[in-house]
Amino acid sequence: MTYRLPPDPTEHGDRSPDNTRPTSRLESFSDGVMAIAITALAFSLLQARPENGSLGSAIRHQWPILAAFLLSFMRIGIYWLNHHFAFKLIARTDHWANLLSLLLLLTIAVVPYPTAILARALIDQHELKLASVLYIGSLAASSLAWNLLFRYMRRRGLIDHAVEPEYLTRLAGFYRFGLYGILAAFALSFVNAYVGLTLSLVFTVVSLRPPPDPAYRETAA
Repeated sequence: MTYRLPPDPTEHGDRSPDNTRPTSRLESFSDGVMAIAITALAFSLLQARPENGSLGSAIRHQWPILAAFLLSFMRIGIYWLNHHFAFKLIARTDHWANLLSLLLLLTIAVVPYPTAILARALIDQHELKLASVLYIGSLAASSLAWNLLFRYMRRRGLIDHAVEPEYLTRLAGFYRFGLYGILAAFALSFVNAYVGLTLSLVFTVVSLRPPPDPAYRETAA
């Protein structure tokens, strides 16, 4: 007689009838990708080494490397903060939400590349406008991907149903404000690189403010 083991209840990842899943694996994977992106970003600091002259003059000459690193670090940090906050409200995920998450992570993972290009362009003062367009465009892509992800999860009903709909409207507006700001900076970078970069910095600092506190539906006693 042949005996078969009972099915493992975790084999299908706690899949629900509507093919949604818990968010724990997505959160862990996203944390890992963002951590790697920040680590890769830190390697750009290895370029900041004295070449000719005094250490002080070398540091003054290579300040764009540190400035570009700090701005990019803040941008990646903002998405980690947003991700950490929003996924306390999001109850489930599905295939398309995972794909949109991968799109967001792609835009974050490539940030070290335009950051290095921008730092070098600031030092050499060569092709600065193109470098700023490429850099700010990458930031705009991340902001757009985040807004698309949140919009999809909201419309798909993947957010905890106990959260007030009016609150989700305010939170979506909070995220859109950052998107509109970075899109404005992107457009201005075609005209003047420094104006676009300055506006990017302003909206990055503004985006560090905390989101509105969650509001939940009242439950009957």
